[in-house]
Amino acid sequence: PPWEVAWRTAVNYLQDLQVWHYVVSGDVKPYAHTPGSGAVLGASLALSIAGLVLVLLRHRADPFWRYAIAALAVSPIPAAITIDRFHAVRLAPFAALLVVVAIPAVDALRKEVVRARWARVAAAVLAAAGALQFVHFLDNYVTNGPLRASRFEAEVPALLDRGWEGGGTVYVDYDDLEPLGLARWYALAKDIDQERLVRLAEGGVPPAGAIAFGRTQECDYRCTRLEEAGDYWIAR
Repeated sequence: PPWEVAWRTAVNYLQDLQVWHYVVSGDVKPYAHTPGSGAVLGASLALSIAGLVLVLLRHRADPFWRYAIAALAVSPIPAAITIDRFHAVRLAPFAALLVVVAIPAVDALRKEVVRARWARVAAAVLAAAGALQFVHFLDNYVTNGPLRASRFEAEVPALLDRGWEGGGTVYVDYDDLEPLGLARWYALAKDIDQERLVRLAEGGVPPAGAIAFGRTQECDYRCTRLEEAGDYWIAR
C-alpha cells in the first residue's frame, strides 16, 4: 500500500543517515567495499558536520548554499526507496555532497590556523586522524581485498576454459540462470560456438563424461566436482 511504501522509505532514509556507520564500516557487500574498514574518513565527516552548521548559521541567504543543502537532503532518496541499506553506489551523491558542505569548515579552519592556536591543534588532530584511518584502510585492503575476487566471478573464465578445452561442451542446469548467463557471455567474448553451451531441459542429464557448470543448483544426477571458484563449480 502507498502508506507502507512511504513509511518504509522514511525509515530507510533515517537509517542511511547514520553517518557514523560509514566511518566504522560502510557497505557490507564485498563487491562494493572491503569489509572491516570505514568507507568515509572520520576527519572528513567532522568537517562536513561543522560546515553544515556554518552554512545554517552564516550562509542561509546564499542561493548556492540553499541549493547545496536541498541537494544533500534529497541525495539519500535513491537508496531509501530500495531494500539495501548503506548501499555505496546509490549513496554516492550523498558522499559527494558531504564533501561539498565541508567547504565552509575547511575555509574557516584555513583562516583561523594562521592566528589561533586551537585551530592549529584542530587541524593537526584532523590530519592525524585521517592519516591513521587511511593507513588502517590500506592494511585492511591488502589483507582482505584479494578475498573479494570470488564475488567478482574472477575465476569463472578459468572454470569454463577447462570445460571447453579440446572442443568440449559445457552443460548448465535448466534453473541455474546465473551460471548460464556467465557461460553465454564468456562464450561470446571468446568466440566460442554457442552450441558448445547447452542448457539442459528440466530434469535433463548431460552425456556421460561431460562437463557441467553450476552455482546454486546441485547435480540431480551422479557427478564428481573437479574444481570450485567461490560458489561456482564444474563437475564431470
